[in-house]
Amino acid sequence: MEGAGCGRALWRHRPTEGPYPEGTAMKALLWLTLALAVIVNVFTSFAFEGVQQVLISVPTGLVAITAAVALFLTRRRTAA
Repeated sequence: MEGAGCGRALWRHRPTEGPYPEGTAMKALLWLTLALAVIVNVFTSFAFEGVQQVLISVPTGLVAITAAVALFLTRRRTAA
């Protein structure tokens, strides 16, 4: 009668599974961030000049690059 009444849980913890694959919300947020950063970066090229344009486009460019790298690193890998 091992295991019966010895106080150990006989079930294993399984993470909750939602209707969407894991990481979907994060990827959607990354895509949104990338799109907004690119749009703002293009807009600043037409709307501003000089130092102001540089001060706005450099951070948005960095955000766009960061989001693109994060999307690349979180891609689904399949065996070739």
